[in-house]
Amino acid sequence: MIPVGVSFGTGFAAQMGKRFSSNGVVLITPYTSVFDVAANNPIFGNLRWFMWNNISAIDGVAALKDTCVVALHGTSDQVIPYTHSKTLQASYQGNKHYELVTVVNEDHNSAFWRALPEFNAAMKSCSLVD
Repeated sequence: MIPVGVSFGTGFAAQMGKRFSSNGVVLITPYTSVFDVAANNPIFGNLRWFMWNNISAIDGVAALKDTCVVALHGTSDQVIPYTHSKTLQASYQGNKHYELVTVVNEDHNSAFWRALPEFNAAMKSCSLVD
């Protein structure tokens, strides 16, 4: 099983990778934690205090040991800032590698479509596709 998460789903994918010792985890426009996203968003920032479940991608990624991670993020993402991907990459302590596909000047919804060849190459480098 290779958990794949997009945006809000990346927290669940990282947690599943941790729980089921997956060979790989795929995170597209990931976030560190729900609280971090809320804190950096002027609309949702005040709601942070009413959230009872902090679904955390960073806890999942930090616990991965024998799992290769492929992440993709646009540098102009205004929904989940690119810094979340860099923080996740720094938190990874596994013995495989963390492939971060950086898509310059792309946003939350366009990054994946603009970087399909690079994404495919990262998937191959982790042996997640042929």
